[in-house]
Amino acid sequence: NNNINCNHTVTTGALSSPNQSPTSTTFDQNIGQDRPNESQNVSNVIDWAVASINEEPQMYYQLLDLFPEIDRNYLSDLCKSEFDITVVTDIILASNNNYPKHPYLPSSGSVCDSSILENICTITSADSSTETKSIEQNDDLEKSTRLQFLMEIFPKADPDFLKEKCTLNRKDLKVFITEAMEKHDYPKIIEQTVSKQEDMELYTTSFNLNNFLKVFPDPFAYFMDEKRICQNRILALEFIKARYKYQSLKVIKKKYADFGYNLSRTCEFLDSAKRSRSTKRSEKILEISEHENLPLLQEVCFINHKKEIKAHLDGIAESKKLAYEKAEVRGELVECGCCYSSVIFEDC
Repeated sequence: NNNINCNHTVTTGALSSPNQSPTSTTFDQNIGQDRPNESQNVSNVIDWAVASINEEPQMYYQLLDLFPEIDRNYLSDLCKSEFDITVVTDIILASNNNYPKHPYLPSSGSVCDSSILENICTITSADSSTETKSIEQNDDLEKSTRLQFLMEIFPKADPDFLKEKCTLNRKDLKVFITEAMEKHDYPKIIEQTVSKQEDMELYTTSFNLNNFLKVFPDPFAYFMDEKRICQNRILALEFIKARYKYQSLKVIKKKYADFGYNLSRTCEFLDSAKRSRSTKRSEKILEISEHENLPLLQEVCFINHKKEIKAHLDGIAESKKLAYEKAEVRGELVECGCCYSSVIFEDC
């Protein structure tokens, strides 16, 4: 859609007094009036931000990664409206970079980008393998997060194509998203091989390990990340209830909340937890595929195939370790031009 209307109207009853009916406002007005303003001190703003972290929906953090300079209150109100992530992205991009900026962050550059650059520049020897591994893990997690973000905006796009776009810097990524939303000329899954039903089956009856790892190259880092904010809590809770029929609803709800509503972490705990029921819960088995919820299907797929995925990744890691040790004995290690650590030539 070439003509993007950024005056989307939302109901803001939460900002009204108890005796007033919900009113409507537009996002080009002052939003977040019940939160700290610029005249308040920084510590109050930080206290409020920390207290509200767990209240933000998942797309808040995905959009914050793409637009690090955006005002947090403005973004939060956008994300808590009735709009989905595609419409919210439309609204921000339609402002031509004139959206409200965060008053306590530098207006140029990204804190995350600067930190990564500093880390890369300080690694100067082969003894820094631990730091290098940490940076690589963070980079894989960021790419997985970006990929998930792009898949939600462009659900019909070819995952391999979106994976390539995850390596772009923020400026180029914004340009790509803007053009892709307007032209819709990106490669699509439906154009290649599968229908929507078949696409859903890739994470259910037609699971393929290699295809799954193309979408999630480091699935444990992504799904088990304790900072990841999960959506679809109602369906996820139903999945837990159906999976753990010997656990009471009280225990399930408590553990789900204890693990920050992270489905994968909750299931990992319950897999080895002692039974809290003596009898099996008699409930209908939940068919997630019936709800056609792709992000939840992907996480359920990870949970159901976690042992298989771990065995495969452990095998790859062991093979790389043996290859490294052999190359080290033969004196075939080379210095990486990026991090200056010793690596096998194929990995450089």
